[in-house]
Amino acid sequence: MDAKHAVGIGLVVALMAILGACQVAKKADHGQQVQVEITEANCGQQVELGLGEILVVRLDHDPSSGYGWVVAALDEGMLRHISGPLFGLRYPDNAPPGSGGWVTYRFEAVGQGESELELSLVYPKEELDPYWTYRVQVVVR
Repeated sequence: MDAKHAVGIGLVVALMAILGACQVAKKADHGQQVQVEITEANCGQQVELGLGEILVVRLDHDPSSGYGWVVAALDEGMLRHISGPLFGLRYPDNAPPGSGGWVTYRFEAVGQGESELELSLVYPKEELDPYWTYRVQVVVR
């Protein structure tokens, strides 16, 4: 393969990754609950769930910064926080100490309605305003 074709293939793969990150991914294995995965690309958007579905929120995170994600607003009659924060390395096989990755939170849709889910990036050692706040409008049908 010549360099021109390699660059073209690389651009197509990159474009597919960017477009894929902007979508809400719904998946379910046989016999398991449907999981809806969202990321930073979904900030400010609306996400729809059915009762019993699992919302997976995955956000970039670098624990060496001292900042951490916390659930800042949650309608517990609509969503039940079932796990998180769980940290994952971006490159788990050869990640040096202090490497960034992401944090994952999981919520189960337990009641119908519409509400905002908010996670804030805070510095826990000080009483400061959040560095950044991630918000999505969640609709459970």
